[in-house]
Amino acid sequence: MQDMAYDPRISYDPTPKLTDGDVLQAKPDGWWGDSGKLYRDFPFQHFMEGVDFAVRVAQQAEERGHHPDIHIHYHY
Repeated sequence: MQDMAYDPRISYDPTPKLTDGDVLQAKPDGWWGDSGKLYRDFPFQHFMEGVDFAVRVAQQAEERGHHPDIHIHYHY
């Protein structure tokens, strides 16, 4: 089969896409999700450790063109 590019006239997109069910079945331990989103908590002993972690995640995500929502919470 020859490689076919996306053609909006015939609605053909050769790149396979995962369904929500596919993603939830393949997710690693510690992750949960619904409606096409995955979630994970990463607790840290100190607030700045969490901030540093979020910055490292943001740097790697930017390199990959992925822009996750990152929430930092301080708990007493």
